[in-house]
Amino acid sequence: PFNPPYLEVTLKDDAQGDPLISERLCLLKGLLKEGEYVKLLDLLVKVGNVLRKELSEFDLTLIDFKVEFGFDERRNIYIADEITPDIWRVQDKTGNIPNQIDCAKLILNEIARKK
Repeated sequence: PFNPPYLEVTLKDDAQGDPLISERLCLLKGLLKEGEYVKLLDLLVKVGNVLRKELSEFDLTLIDFKVEFGFDERRNIYIADEITPDIWRVQDKTGNIPNQIDCAKLILNEIARKK
């Protein structure tokens, strides 16, 4: 894990291989308005903080994650992705990096055990 976090923004475009995109290019292409890039990065950090804290309850260390954002008609920003093991990579206390299925099972088993 990076501390402070390493943040990057990619354009959701399968044909172009989801390329990295800068704030300046987002503004030039009309994808974002002034200030929205920074708001997206701030939201990304907040999501990471919540994920890091919640996953630590299962003795998992958040290594990285990705989320997709979208806007409504009033330009309110929303996370347009589910928050599941599909979006993150974690490391367990033994140093193992479980795949998304094993990670989901581990979390579900831990939840069931705590009940």
